[in-house]
Amino acid sequence: MFYKHHSGLSNIYIVLIWVIKQSKKGIRYLKNKVFVPQLVCSAFLIFALNPANPYEYYILLRFIVFLIFINLSYKAATLDKLNWIIVLGSMALVYNPIIRVHLTREIWSIVNIITILVLITSIHFLKENHNKSEEMNVEGEGYK
Repeated sequence: MFYKHHSGLSNIYIVLIWVIKQSKKGIRYLKNKVFVPQLVCSAFLIFALNPANPYEYYILLRFIVFLIFINLSYKAATLDKLNWIIVLGSMALVYNPIIRVHLTREIWSIVNIITILVLITSIHFLKENHNKSEEMNVEGEGYK
């Protein structure tokens, strides 16, 4: 009888638990993917091409893009990709929110498009080589 009167609540509870479990799996999946920062940054940069944005948006944009490029530079450093460390570090300097680079709106639009292209290209070049890590795990399991 309890189940009969509260079946709606128990169904909501079951669905809520399922959604939480699925979102945790999704977060764990996305956490290990290198393309998430690039997608977030690209979305902000595409929206920045709209000339009607308030000035505050561009301040926020500089901060977010700067942090993402610092993160990607660190990722490139862990993968020993010197060229990408230089490229991504340079892009971080361009978007530095403390020591600002002052350009016209038209030039910033071109820089934003170039930045989006760099981000998209970096998705491919900052992938970890999973074959080597899998080989190491197989070898490590053999010695246990």
